[in-house]
Amino acid sequence: MTLLTELNKTVENIQLSEYQKVVLILIDVASTPKQAFSAIEGNSHLIASKDILISYNYVFQNMDELFLTDKGTESIISNDLVDNGNLTYSGQVAMKYVSNDLNTSSKFSFIKSLMD
Repeated sequence: MTLLTELNKTVENIQLSEYQKVVLILIDVASTPKQAFSAIEGNSHLIASKDILISYNYVFQNMDELFLTDKGTESIISNDLVDNGNLTYSGQVAMKYVSNDLNTSSKFSFIKSLMD
């Protein structure tokens, strides 16, 4: 087995942090890729988590837009974070864990609605 194959297996089996889970959630539930980007920017923990997810190929960034890759979508499913646009119990736990770091102003009312 090559080193590259081993590294790919390691990346596929990563344990996501709560912040990484929230980045995936916000991208998934945002109305637009720009809204997802705006919700994450401005918070150093979420930005760092987004950057890690980009390096793992879970998230793709195009200027000021964020998209989930197939791996990101698979991670949402395998971590049971969102089901048909609604937070699951695991998704709620992740959101509550980082709730003090989230911008819930009226501009990001979609975030507040997730936590209600």
